[in-house]
Amino acid sequence: MKKSSHVTGTDTAGANSRVRITYGEVWSGGPLIELVASTHRNAVDLLFWDGKEPLIASEINHDGVVYQAPALHPSIRQGVWFPSGAAEYGTVGALFWKIGPLFCQHVGFPEDSAAFATVWIFSSWFPEHFYAPPTLCVNSSNMGQTMNLFRLFAPLCRRSLGVAELSRRLPIFLGPTLLVNDPGLSDKAVASWRAANFRGVHVSGNGGALLNLFGAKAIFSLGETADSWGDDAMHLTLLPTDNEFPPLTEQEQGEIAAKFQPQLLMYRLRHLQQVPQSANPSRQPASAGFELSRKLLLYFQEEPKIVETVTPLFQSHQRELRCRR
Repeated sequence: MKKSSHVTGTDTAGANSRVRITYGEVWSGGPLIELVASTHRNAVDLLFWDGKEPLIASEINHDGVVYQAPALHPSIRQGVWFPSGAAEYGTVGALFWKIGPLFCQHVGFPEDSAAFATVWIFSSWFPEHFYAPPTLCVNSSNMGQTMNLFRLFAPLCRRSLGVAELSRRLPIFLGPTLLVNDPGLSDKAVASWRAANFRGVHVSGNGGALLNLFGAKAIFSLGETADSWGDDAMHLTLLPTDNEFPPLTEQEQGEIAAKFQPQLLMYRLRHLQQVPQSANPSRQPASAGFELSRKLLLYFQEEPKIVETVTPLFQSHQRELRCRR
């Protein structure tokens, strides 16, 4: 991957160029800017993608605007996972089936649950494709088991951040994927965050600022709390097991992130501007009546094994929704 000190757009940089601190840019039908981990310092750089080759720089000049990487607090830089760049991944099916087995190996998932979790990971890289990004409710009576799962989610999701509470003081400006270990969430808090998880909906912040809480989340839920997240939530139940799966070490997390974050970022770069469509309604997934599953499985409509593996789980959830109604 080529690295550049600057990228020049259609205008040449000059005294009249505007400066903008950016956390990412998406131009309709055009190039993209993403944050990536800097290899030279404890900071972030910008990755510019024009559909041909990713270019990395601390600042990018495009169309008369100089975009600069933000100076993040060291704790944010250490807590949020960023890819080091973008790398080739082969096919989406090959990438999917390289990630899925990690859940079998490290948390003891059966193949269908591993595939279900991997579908949610892919969705975290495309929050822009959803009116309300999917919330994954992890139902478990064992917090330690859930934390093992979250330690595997962390190096795989887009800009993941593990937190012990949902708060507007979190670095929401990054658009992070929140991994929330807060089993004491009140119904009022759940209702508030659920209502705010829609594109174009804002809440008040400090100093008169407005916040957009829109973004993917995985929530550790107990009992009936999971139902409070609504019909658009995905549900993953962790069953008790006699097998012990030691938590991933920081070194193991780093190795997983180094391998998969760049590949997942490249998949995002190539497909963010291409909202998946079903060209033939007869080829929609069997669970197309459930809007969330229809959208998610359209990413994999050319991969029948993936669709066949996870569709029964979506159908089961759909039946549960009907029963509750």
